[in-house]
Amino acid sequence: MNNLNPKVLWGSIVLILLSALFLLAPLISPYKYYEQNLKNRLSPPSHKHILGTDHLGRDIFSRILQGGRLSFLIATLGVLFSSVIGVLVGSISGFYGGTLDEILMRTSDLFLSIPTFVISIAIISLTEGSLSSLVLILALTNWPKYAKLARALTMEIKSKDFIDLVSLTGARSTYIITTHIIPNYIGPILALASFDFGKKVVWIANIGFLGIGIKPPLPEWGSMLKDSLPYILSFPHLALSPTIMVVITLIASNTLGEGLAETLYKRREIRI
Repeated sequence: MNNLNPKVLWGSIVLILLSALFLLAPLISPYKYYEQNLKNRLSPPSHKHILGTDHLGRDIFSRILQGGRLSFLIATLGVLFSSVIGVLVGSISGFYGGTLDEILMRTSDLFLSIPTFVISIAIISLTEGSLSSLVLILALTNWPKYAKLARALTMEIKSKDFIDLVSLTGARSTYIITTHIIPNYIGPILALASFDFGKKVVWIANIGFLGIGIKPPLPEWGSMLKDSLPYILSFPHLALSPTIMVVITLIASNTLGEGLAETLYKRREIRI
C-alpha cells in the first residue's frame, strides 16, 4: 500500500464510491426520478429535497443519481469496446506488419479524419438517440487511438529476445499476441482508458446539453444543466449539482490516469 501512487489511490476511491452510489440509485433515491410535483417546483435544498427540486418539481438528488448511473454505464461500455477493438487491431497490425498493417492503419486514419460530431449526428439521426447508439458512437470514434498505441507497444515488445525464444518453440502467433505481448503493455492502455473515461462523461453531458443525447424522461447531467438555464439566475442550485458531478468525475479520472502513467514511467526507468 505504501508503494501505491497517491493519485491512483484517490482517483480510484472517488470513482469507486461514485460507481457504488450510482449502482445503488434505485435503492437509495428518496423519490422516483420522473416523479413530478408542480406545487413544489423550484424548491431550494431542504431536509425533504437535499438538492432541491427542478422546474417540474422533480427531486434533483434522485435525478443526479440516475443521470450518473446512465452516464457511467455509457462511458464504461464505450471505453471498454473501443479499447478492446483498438488493442486487437493494434496488436495484429504491429505483429504482422506489411500490407495488413498498412490497411489497418489507413482505416484508423480514416476514422480519425471524420469529426466525432459528424458521426454523432449521423448515428443519432438514424437511431433516435438510443443508449446503445451512444455506446456505438464512442466505440467507433475512439478505437483508433487505442489501436495506434497498441501497435507501437506491440512493435516494441516484438523486438525483444524473449519473443524470438517463444517463436522458436513453435507457438502460434495468436498465442504469442494474447499471452506474451498484450499482457506486457496493458498498463499504458489502462492509463489511456482512465483519461478517456472522464472525457466520455463530459462528451455525454455535452450532447445532452445540446439536446441530442439521452432522451427524456431519462435524466442526464447535461440535459439537467440545459433545463436549468431559464432559471439559473434566480435558482442557481439547479445548475450547480450536475456541473459539480461532471467536474468531480473528470478530475477523478484524470487523477487516476496521471497516477497510472507516473507509476508506469517509474517502472520503466527502473527496468532501463
